[in-house]
Amino acid sequence: MKLMVNDGYVAVLSENGAFARVLPPGRYTLPSWPWSPVYKATLVDLRERSTTIKNQEILTADKVSVRVSLLIYFKVFDPKAALTHVTDFESRIYEDVQLAARRFLATQTLDQILKDRNELSDAIRTDVTASAKTYICRGRYSRKTSTMRTW
Repeated sequence: MKLMVNDGYVAVLSENGAFARVLPPGRYTLPSWPWSPVYKATLVDLRERSTTIKNQEILTADKVSVRVSLLIYFKVFDPKAALTHVTDFESRIYEDVQLAARRFLATQTLDQILKDRNELSDAIRTDVTASAKTYICRGRYSRKTSTMRTW
């Protein structure tokens, strides 16, 4: 079996269904004799990526509806953990950021949110960094906020 791992990626190699090793970029030839183990290589992108969480409507502590869009930049630092600790690390980071934003904004008044918008990014970063240690992604977070008063 021949395998090519391009720059910016690594291959997580399993042997007979168990983790064997992480292969850096390069060309590999794995044995394919009848008595050889069964190999499976899963490519993991190590480059920084981004995703957007659009139009999350959240109720603040003073009962004002705030619509928030979040831009997330993230990068995988431990490919083995990213594949073995969660089913889909990209969906998981999306959900973690979404929940962190909801938890933070629900405890703040509109005036507090508008007074220091960077506090939202810092709170999300702190919250998500703690949970992302299990699947080893690190990220940067940015926000766009628009508000609507509820009556």
